[in-house]
Amino acid sequence: MATKNVLTAILNSLRKQTKRRVVKGELTTVEIARRIGVRQAHVSNFINGRRGLSFAVADNLIFALGISLYDLLPRESRKIR
Repeated sequence: MATKNVLTAILNSLRKQTKRRVVKGELTTVEIARRIGVRQAHVSNFINGRRGLSFAVADNLIFALGISLYDLLPRESRKIR
């Protein structure tokens, strides 16, 4: 898989994980925004696919959700080469 496709897949997976946590009521967009240092609208726009994230903000979000980058990798990219 090409690097660009892997990065896109990681961001899409992060978007899904974030949305799942909000829908389940585990976190609010306000709480996520506070934890990662952005405005609530930025989080909402990311979840709804209207905006991406910088690497720094994505890293903060991964940490805030308590997951690892490995958890976000597409299955075919998880193979040890």
